[in-house]
Amino acid sequence: MKYLVIDTSNTGTIVGIFNDKEPLLISRDKDSSKQNEVLPILVRDMMARLDIKFSDIGKILVTKGPGSFTGIRIGLSFARGLGLSNGIEVVGIDNFDALKGNVRVDNDILIAIDSKKGDWFLKTPKTEPQAGGIELAEFLIKDMFMPKLISFKADDLGVKLGLKVILETEVTATGIVNAYYALSTKSDRSPNPVYIRSADVTIKKCI
Repeated sequence: MKYLVIDTSNTGTIVGIFNDKEPLLISRDKDSSKQNEVLPILVRDMMARLDIKFSDIGKILVTKGPGSFTGIRIGLSFARGLGLSNGIEVVGIDNFDALKGNVRVDNDILIAIDSKKGDWFLKTPKTEPQAGGIELAEFLIKDMFMPKLISFKADDLGVKLGLKVILETEVTATGIVNAYYALSTKSDRSPNPVYIRSADVTIKKCI
């Protein structure tokens, strides 16, 4: 099966096309300010280079956060629209699973994403995603025999926790596909956003 993979929830835009787990083509644009313009162009150009049609795509895999509030909405809206107009199933992959998809670690893991608010988005295989500081992280790993950190720009947390194993990674197209294959039948596959906290919205005063 061929998969169209999309990530706009982090820095820039990632688009990939895979045949099962084999990447056929992956493209990345690092400009986060024009994701809504760049995304359809990357998809169109990639389809043309591979000479495939949307009818050849079995599923669309799209990241759903946590991450950039605007980026999440851009990716999900585009994927949903593309799926609806072409009859393609859209599967949402959260960034915790996508990060875990990059490494081969199963037990005693804490996944941490820099929230850019002075704390972290945190998740373990047994807990729901939540935002918090060092106290929450310590609580989450207290019963782990040898805790390991999967970190997305959160190495400082691993240092503060005194962890010996810190696996620094980022969301990648390959990690997203690996995460999809690792999903259980009970996993939430809906293309709905994962917002751990509300977006910051500043309303300019009218003078």
